[in-house]
Amino acid sequence: MVNGPLDAHSGSVMKSSYHRNLLGGFFSHVKAGKFGEVLSACNLTDLEAKGFKFTWHRHIQGVRHLAKKLDRALVDLEWRDKFPEAFVENLGRLHSDHHPILLRCGGLPMFKRERPFRFEVAWSTHKDYQEVVSGAWSVCEKDVLRGLDIVKDDFIIFNKFTFGNIFRNKRRILHRLVGVQNCLDEQLTDSLAMLEKRLWQEYNMVL
Repeated sequence: MVNGPLDAHSGSVMKSSYHRNLLGGFFSHVKAGKFGEVLSACNLTDLEAKGFKFTWHRHIQGVRHLAKKLDRALVDLEWRDKFPEAFVENLGRLHSDHHPILLRCGGLPMFKRERPFRFEVAWSTHKDYQEVVSGAWSVCEKDVLRGLDIVKDDFIIFNKFTFGNIFRNKRRILHRLVGVQNCLDEQLTDSLAMLEKRLWQEYNMVL
């Protein structure tokens, strides 16, 4: 927590800290100093972040050229005392120049409950969707309630064995993408940047 005006030592420490939040561009000591002064005047501190080092990236023709930590959570001492285990998690980035950031306040993890059946719009985009619907209703054309039960059961099977493969592929690609983005946080290289772009395209084409 920074309290009161910045002295020469604390100011240099904060500037050094902010300097680590930039890759591939020019670091402004003046802007970093002013930002630190604002935090001090408002009695705010930057909440600890885990995950990706940078939260914003500039891309030229789909390849990243600049990375910064722009998005963050600022808290005061009173809030920090109420949530001592809180931290920010910088998540993987898919469709934006910004990483989503998730505020975790600590405590026990939530247990996953079995979800009730619900129709997924994505099913209707699959080439076999109409066949599943027609096949289910052909069994019980005159019994609506029975027909609905069969449609539900058939879609549960369809989701597990057809869409399940799609979700697994997406998770596999996403895992690779997160690994590449972690490497790019340490060093910007053309080969890694092109691999990131290719994995984005591959992820968006899986359906």
